[in-house]
Amino acid sequence: MEKDTRTMGIDIIGKVPWGTHLCQFYQTREDLIDILVPYFKVGLENNELCMWITSEPLGVEEAKASLKKVVRNLDNYIKKGQIEIIDVSEWYTKSGKFDSESVLQSWVEKEKLALEKGFDGLRVTGNTFWLERKDWKDFANYEAEADSIIGKYRMIAICSYWLGKCRASDVIDVVHNHRFTIIREKDKWELIESVGRKRAEEEIQRLAEFPSESPNPVLRIAKDGTVLYANKASLPLLDVWRCQVGQLLPDYWRKFILDALGSRSSKNTEVECGDRTLSLTFAPVVDAEHVNLYGLDITERKRAEEELKSSRDYLRKLADSMWDAVFNIKMPERVIEWVNDSYRL
Repeated sequence: MEKDTRTMGIDIIGKVPWGTHLCQFYQTREDLIDILVPYFKVGLENNELCMWITSEPLGVEEAKASLKKVVRNLDNYIKKGQIEIIDVSEWYTKSGKFDSESVLQSWVEKEKLALEKGFDGLRVTGNTFWLERKDWKDFANYEAEADSIIGKYRMIAICSYWLGKCRASDVIDVVHNHRFTIIREKDKWELIESVGRKRAEEEIQRLAEFPSESPNPVLRIAKDGTVLYANKASLPLLDVWRCQVGQLLPDYWRKFILDALGSRSSKNTEVECGDRTLSLTFAPVVDAEHVNLYGLDITERKRAEEELKSSRDYLRKLADSMWDAVFNIKMPERVIEWVNDSYRL
């Protein structure tokens, strides 16, 4: 394949060859606009077929409006079919669920169509905000395969990931599956070039030191319970455990590490940390003798659950004091959960 270069429209990248597969970590819709608008502007100007697969927090109409500010004749490009801006439900999940083989085949067919119509190649982006935790492993495998396939065609792709949904291990997978990664650090965009998982793990450790990007605890713990690494957000948790980086966790917590490594699956529990409640996930690392520990503040969720339970208990007591028959039906199952005393009569 001819490896002529294409202008990305992104200052920190410049030009790249066809077959380049990048990812962007973002925090706000403005981050998406900042990267993707100039990316597609240049693609349209350089005779490329463009596809923008949107998802929250930037919908189809918002994406069009943002691009229209810099591409005055956008309607003409849309009318002649040079750019499609569609919702994720029309591409990644159009069959009702994510089908990696179907999506990969669709990209190949779209590139073929681009060349048949006289365009130089295909420029695409997809936002993964829609991705659920249960689908993460399948999508990570899809990205690895996509990286290989895209490299064989006249395609350029940017995959966007919201940092708010990413665990540290997720970031490692993403960096590993893309040639370049774009991420905003403080007020400027930076470029990471992937050279394998080792580099990716080093990168996430560096990124975890920025509280604005990792507001939750992230730790790495050896099989024997030694704390190998902890970000700044982990310090209150370490204070509760009365240990530091380089020291052993208390005996009680080591069992979660052994269970996670033994079963090769994540183990979850909760801990009180001052006036906060943290949900802890001990996640085993593939081909390694340590776990990554991720903490999530669930204080407000716990409070809301208690308030809801109290409200339900009050309503149940109130119903029992009524002369009229009262019953509660759980939907959509349509199952009667409880009835009051008058109903029983």
